[in-house]
Amino acid sequence: MTINQHFIPRAIRNQVGTLAENFIRTCDIWNQIILDSIDISKENIKMYTQAITSMETHNRALISSWNSFLFPSYCKQSEEFFTLIDP
Repeated sequence: MTINQHFIPRAIRNQVGTLAENFIRTCDIWNQIILDSIDISKENIKMYTQAITSMETHNRALISSWNSFLFPSYCKQSEEFFTLIDP
């Protein structure tokens, strides 16, 4: 056997090993990117939920104030109703 016959399999083995290591590193990086994007998405959903809840609370207060302004007798009836329900 000549030197080239031993060198070629060793070189191929080294390249395959390097390729496998690079592939594993790439998978680790992509896994970390995916986990980070999931965490960011969870935070975005929490902020969105808080914003919607705040808007809903504001809109309910606005509707209630408009109802008390436009229909004062309705508000008195609703207050009487709620006092009957909640002792």
